[in-house]
Amino acid sequence: MKNDKIKILFSCLILIACFHFLSALKGDNIIIGDGYQNIQIATNLMQNRTFSLQGDGSPDMIREPAWPFFTATVLESLHFQSTPALQLATKHKNVFKNINIVIYSIIILIIFLFMQHETKNYIYALLAVALAIIIIHTTPRLIYHYNNEALSSLLLLSSSILFLHVCRKKKRHLSFFLGISIGLLTLTKAQYLYIAAFPLLSLYFIDKKSMVFAICSSIIIISPWLARNYILFDKYSIAERGQIVASLRYILTVEPGSSEYPCMAYSFLAPDLRPLVNGFTNIRLDDYKRNGLCERFNRETCYDMGTKKIPCSAFAEDSSATVAWNKKIQYFYRGYAAGEAIEDGKLSFQDIAPFNLATIVKYLKTYPIFTLRGIGFSNHPILVLSMALCMFATLFTPLWPLSLLAVFSHIFHATLTHNIPRYHVIELPIMIIGFIYCIKKILDYLSGRHVYRLLLPRLFFKS
Repeated sequence: MKNDKIKILFSCLILIACFHFLSALKGDNIIIGDGYQNIQIATNLMQNRTFSLQGDGSPDMIREPAWPFFTATVLESLHFQSTPALQLATKHKNVFKNINIVIYSIIILIIFLFMQHETKNYIYALLAVALAIIIIHTTPRLIYHYNNEALSSLLLLSSSILFLHVCRKKKRHLSFFLGISIGLLTLTKAQYLYIAAFPLLSLYFIDKKSMVFAICSSIIIISPWLARNYILFDKYSIAERGQIVASLRYILTVEPGSSEYPCMAYSFLAPDLRPLVNGFTNIRLDDYKRNGLCERFNRETCYDMGTKKIPCSAFAEDSSATVAWNKKIQYFYRGYAAGEAIEDGKLSFQDIAPFNLATIVKYLKTYPIFTLRGIGFSNHPILVLSMALCMFATLFTPLWPLSLLAVFSHIFHATLTHNIPRYHVIELPIMIIGFIYCIKKILDYLSGRHVYRLLLPRLFFKS
């Protein structure tokens, strides 16, 4: 009873701290990009009862459905049914900021409760909370943009915890809820249709019936949306745009020459890490201007995943709709335009470049550069890198089921996408848990050595 009261007290204090620190973050005066598209779709759902990004309300499948449906539900409950999308994205932008704050606060609270349950130590649990607040507080984009990372993070965390309990306890009713959670995650981030397949199939070696229950319940969640898209668009997929992401990776792999790899490495690194490679590459931001040595990577120097934003802009040829994809200057805009043409059936990947041994060699050469790109969010990229490594390390501990889905997510994005840092924010809760868990393991090891025990607080150790 006393322990429950302490948990409730800490939980209340954590929620207050989250709202205090995250509410203080400042952002842009308007929600733009993917976030604005989510608001537009939510507006059409409320006003036209159709899932559509189009002004006339004609149905489409441009984005995944879960986040816009969730948004429409929240907006309707707040009586914003008749408010135009642009007005929502400007005058009422704080509504969406507060939605993100609530979701990330719930995530942080779950991390706290999970760590306290696993370690039986409030110090480790509170360290995890502090780490989460530090990372999110120095990545303000997570709060004042309205992409679907918040809901994706929550669903990945819930799926991972359920997967852990299914593997430990082999309770089949939990596998049913695991499938529901993964199904909702897939309807939030379409790539998890493929990413989640490996963890789900791995249940075969633990409990075959649990695997069947999890797969069936996930199919129940996903199949209505797949059926809708097949009936309307003759496509068995969650959303469009997958070809665009693949095209971006393909262009960034096959088109740059070896002499441009230093440009790629510099632009892919987080700004705080770029000075570390200056001595090896002698590359500067000025090289990315028009007619500069690295002009084709100008778009890759943009950075908005920390408190300090680094802007960049398209060149005239890149922003022109009349310029063919292969005549654009920057690789990003080439890849994006080519991906749109592939989505429309006007182009194939073979038209971009033949898939041959030379392509494979280029892919292997650039893979390490793409891998490093994904760890660049927050003002603490070295810390995030350490957290990612710890997430991988937990695969070799009893917590391996917790990390499995996030690790496959990390590998998938590093292998098949242009691997921008935003893609890995989803894995942040698992990274934090893995990092604190590794610290605990190290301190547990040191606790057996008397000289270290004298130097470390007894609070970290079991009595």
